Amino acid sequence: MSDDYVAAKVKEALEAVSGVQKDAVKLLLTWAVRDQALLIGLAKPHLKAEVTARVHAFVKAQKYEGEEEQQPLGAFSFPSAKGERRHHPTTPPPKASDNHVSVMNQIAQAFKKKKS
Repeated sequence: MSDDYVAAKVKEALEAVSGVQKDAVKLLLTWAVRDQALLIGLAKPHLKAEVTARVHAFVKAQKYEGEEEQQPLGAFSFPSAKGERRHHPTTPPPKASDNHVSVMNQIAQAFKKKKS
């Protein structure tokens, strides 16, 4: 029933404004504010996506707020740009293994030989 009601209201709005889509949209918005059945009929197909987006945004905001509170008091902090979500490490990176150092030195030596 709700789809039929919404379709009838859309048709009525288009007839009321002589087929001008932009004006029909404005009229339908005005009607939807006053008519709960029309509002629900228009919103219902998109409700799950909207609710899911709101829940994800709320959880994400809570997650980042919680991480900021857990930082130690003496941790070095960088000024963050608006909307920046990166968190700077408070511990130094792990040391490279002997094998990794050896391979990197071999690569560096190969590039030095090519330049000569």
